[in-house]
Amino acid sequence: TDGAATGGTLIILGDNFFEYDGEREPAISVALGEEVTFDLENQGDSTHNMQVNGTDDTYDIALCETGDDSTACSDPDVIGASMSAKLTVQFDEAGIYNFRCDFHPTEMMGTLVVE
Repeated sequence: TDGAATGGTLIILGDNFFEYDGEREPAISVALGEEVTFDLENQGDSTHNMQVNGTDDTYDIALCETGDDSTACSDPDVIGASMSAKLTVQFDEAGIYNFRCDFHPTEMMGTLVVE
């Protein structure tokens, strides 16, 4: 299995929202301990990205960078209009992990529910 909910792995980035399986500000189920790669598709006109926070519910980095192991960040870390990216996550601790677009942090958000 891909470790994600029945909606698969596609997350749409619009202006300014995340959409997963038809739901905006989604809560996406992820299996504990399983590696999942999400396909991110920017269907908007603005630049976006996706950063997942830690279990402490804070974002330590204002603008995440691909390859920085301190946070889960989209690859590439800047997703232009009509561009695609990937984000791979694996969680060793159950819980709810928030994610956001660093460019639109108060508008574009969702959660990964790890169990």
